[in-house]
Amino acid sequence: MNRHQITVISIAVLLTLVLFFAFGKVPKEAGQAKEPEKSTVSPTTQFLETAEVQAKTKLSKAQVDEVNAIEETLSKTKINSTKVELYKKIASFWYKANKPEVSGLYANKIAEITNDKEAWQIAGTTFRIALQSDDEEAVKDVQSNGHSRFSKGNCY
Repeated sequence: MNRHQITVISIAVLLTLVLFFAFGKVPKEAGQAKEPEKSTVSPTTQFLETAEVQAKTKLSKAQVDEVNAIEETLSKTKINSTKVELYKKIASFWYKANKPEVSGLYANKIAEITNDKEAWQIAGTTFRIALQSDDEEAVKDVQSNGHSRFSKGNCY
């Protein structure tokens, strides 16, 4: 090796060591990256809750009062078995009102509480019925958004 090559290699090694030791220290605060706050409600659930609010505007006053009474009772109860029964009433109400997307929201809540295979099947079937329905613009939006979420693997 000639003198020029040795000089270049020496400078490269020296610069590497200086950069490593002089600038390699990170303050403790900067090293601990904060995790972004995760929303406890998924975008799909937010959308379905919005669909429920919109669906309520199309109900008669008696129907709104019926749903609100069940929801009020639901908000006061802490017993899971009672919650499941009330969720079933609401899911049934929305299914009969031809709003399977909203019914599916409550069927999903039932499945989350019971963690039962049959409850998950009912929730999935209800959402499938909602997706097959072409009546509502909201359902089409659920279908397009849901498809992209399922394909990305993060539907919940």
